[in-house]
Amino acid sequence: MSADNLLLVVDVQEQSKLFWGGKAGQTRRINQINRIIKTFEKSNEPIFYIKQENHGSLSPQLEVADSAPVYTKKFASAFTQSNLVQRIHEMRPKNIFVVGLMSQTCLKATVQSALDEKYSITLISYNHDSVVKPIREHYNHLLTKLGAHRLTTDEFLLVK
Repeated sequence: MSADNLLLVVDVQEQSKLFWGGKAGQTRRINQINRIIKTFEKSNEPIFYIKQENHGSLSPQLEVADSAPVYTKKFASAFTQSNLVQRIHEMRPKNIFVVGLMSQTCLKATVQSALDEKYSITLISYNHDSVVKPIREHYNHLLTKLGAHRLTTDEFLLVK
C-alpha cells in the first residue's frame, strides 16, 4: 500500500491542554488541527493519532473518526512505537505532515526520527505548541534547518 500523504497528530491529549495557551489558544489550535484533519479525510488520506502513555485520552475537541488508528508511545519520538513504524514503512508515504505537542520534546523527536529515516516531513508551523511560547518559533526554524518543510495552516489548505 502506498500513500502520497500521511498526517501524524501527536499528543493532542486531555492532559496536554494546559500547554495550548489557555482556553482561547487551545480552541484555536484544535480548530486549526481539525481543519487539517478534515482536509486529509476529504482526500481519503491516512491520519494516525499518537498518544503519550499516561497522559490521558485524546482531546475530546479533536475530531477523530471511530476507525482512526491511535498509537500509544512510551518515549518522546513516535518513531519508537514499533507498530507505527512498521505501518508507516508499509505505506511508503511521499510526505508526512506533523501537528501536535510539545515543540521542544515529542514533536522535535518525532520529526528528527522521521528525517533520520529519510521521510519528507512537513511541519504545519503554528499547529504545534509548548508551555514556553518562543520555543515554538525556535523549533520551527531548527527543524527547518534539519530538513523539514514548513507551512502555515493557510498555506497548507491552499496547497491541498
